[in-house]
Amino acid sequence: MTCQQSAPAVDVSPPAWLRSAVGYQVFVRSFADADGDGFGDLRGLIGKLDHLNDGRPGGDDLEVDLLYLMPLHPASSYHGYDVTDYCAVSPELGSLDDLRTLLAEAHKRGMRVVMDLVLNHSSSAHPWFVSSASGPEDPKRNWYVWRGDDPGWARP
Repeated sequence: MTCQQSAPAVDVSPPAWLRSAVGYQVFVRSFADADGDGFGDLRGLIGKLDHLNDGRPGGDDLEVDLLYLMPLHPASSYHGYDVTDYCAVSPELGSLDDLRTLLAEAHKRGMRVVMDLVLNHSSSAHPWFVSSASGPEDPKRNWYVWRGDDPGWARP
């Protein structure tokens, strides 16, 4: 397909359930601390699920239908938007088993879970980036955009 050709039509309208869903965005690191280290974690979030949705109609929960989790992967920064390992959970937040438990417990209560997967912001410490940066012949070289000159951009 060239730029002049049209892509096939794709229905991008939200599913019916999403039109009336109550969503709740969670930055796990600051939400609830289960292990007492001063940082929120997945076990802390699991412990608060009944406040968000206890799975029973009515009551005093927030009736959340959708949990939107900010990045959970190991990263070079506090906020998690520069991932170093896409196949793991940041150890400060818990484990893959904790994530599996969270998903199971959320689903028991009728909640869906969406994870923020930041594929366009890997860390400079991520093995893909390190490989890509190793030279023009590297197989992952075209996974990132490289330029031969310094554009002179200042850091924020």
